[in-house]
Amino acid sequence: MKKLLVLTLALLLCLGLLSACGGDAATTPTSDNTTDPTSGGEDPTDNPPAEVAEIVWQQIGGMPSNVDKVVAAMNDYTRDKIGVVIKELRFFDWGDYDKSIQTLLTTGGDYDITFIHTRFYNGAVLNNQLMNIAPYLSSVPALKSFIPDQVWQGVTNGGAVYGVPTYKDSAMTQYVAFDKAMVDKYDIDINSIKSLQDLDPILRKIKTGEEAESGGTVYPLPLIKEGLHYVLMYQDPNTWVRYDDATGTCSNYFETDTQLKADLELLHKWWEDGIINPDASTKEEADKYRICYVWQAFPGAAASETADKGYEIVIAPMSITLFSNDSIQGSINAISPNCKNPEAALKYLELVNTDPKLRNMFAFGMPDEDWTDNGDGTITRIPDNAWTAPAYSQATFFVMSPVAPNSPEQWSMVKEEQDKGIAHVMLGFALDTGGADGFESEKVQVDAVIEKYRPELLTGAYQGSTADYLAKLTAELKAAGLDKVLTETQKQVDAFMGR
Repeated sequence: MKKLLVLTLALLLCLGLLSACGGDAATTPTSDNTTDPTSGGEDPTDNPPAEVAEIVWQQIGGMPSNVDKVVAAMNDYTRDKIGVVIKELRFFDWGDYDKSIQTLLTTGGDYDITFIHTRFYNGAVLNNQLMNIAPYLSSVPALKSFIPDQVWQGVTNGGAVYGVPTYKDSAMTQYVAFDKAMVDKYDIDINSIKSLQDLDPILRKIKTGEEAESGGTVYPLPLIKEGLHYVLMYQDPNTWVRYDDATGTCSNYFETDTQLKADLELLHKWWEDGIINPDASTKEEADKYRICYVWQAFPGAAASETADKGYEIVIAPMSITLFSNDSIQGSINAISPNCKNPEAALKYLELVNTDPKLRNMFAFGMPDEDWTDNGDGTITRIPDNAWTAPAYSQATFFVMSPVAPNSPEQWSMVKEEQDKGIAHVMLGFALDTGGADGFESEKVQVDAVIEKYRPELLTGAYQGSTADYLAKLTAELKAAGLDKVLTETQKQVDAFMGR
């Protein structure tokens, strides 16, 4: 009987040890003082976790030197709160991410949650390398309701959901930014600028005035080789469908989009007239001082820009706020198909997306060592702090404290802008280049042509007319297989739209 009792206890212990996502959960009893994972408060619940599950989370960025200390502090908080702790927080180094994530996805890897983004997400979905978490979302209602339906749609494929999107500036908005001294000097109403055409007379006025005053050459809109992304923001590069095209027509927008062609012609004219610097298509880094620039931003971003640049920046939205697959899929945390306890992994993701205390630790590191609370809703990063993990890849911004000198209302202002976002007609569409009518080779070659032309195209830095340049681009796209890409993509778009 004693032997039987010992064997029974041993079996029960083994079963407990195998209950975590990675098979390593401890059966440590937890305190009765657990808290509601959506409250961020300290109120006890009536359902303390019976045991503690451990998860392995793969993130991106350089490994912080104090990672063990920060993880231990987070674990002290989440152990009693939800019964889930991080066994190991790993990091793909910036330069190794592309190779490392592909290896992880191909081999299966020993992990539970991984950061993944646009370039690899759909391929991983099509290759069954991520878990469909749709059946488990009912177990995390606070997470499901906190993230808007449009944002969930951006990671949905055929009714399946393969990751938790990072809800932040998930819908992109292009802003125009100016040195405030120039705005005051030339009496510029930046809120009236809603297109490149609106910007044209302002840039020309500044150039004329500044060159007359200085006697030198002034480039009011200096660019680097990445170019002006604003020009292409309304087109989906995967489907070749404009954001507001209810017909879902896949076409070569360099030929069919009249507004795009007008913007490209103006960009080229700016380069010819010295509004844009002559070396724009080869310049790698932006100058510290710029009179004007256009960038993807959000309300309140001027404060941190001003602090970074050393002169006062003012900004205003120049575009609509657009939800697209690319903008949403820029940051996702997905669960391994080998995860033994997806409910535990999702429970942790729910808490870090809804609980301010945990969110601040994950974003900023150890309180009073890596950052301090200013008492006004903002925090200050301590110089040379050890915690270097990027916040954008972890969880939402909307329960995280803004970093001074940003306003305490920074993230509420961003959320308000996001609430007004417009969905691209192709939101939720996932392109499959394989199958019987596969066109992966053509898609790769077409994308390579776009990348080849991009620096000159988006800076206007080329000789001859824009019409001739676009004709040359189109010829190369067709030679690379654009017609097949458009034909086969159209079939999938038609199916997606129920035709």
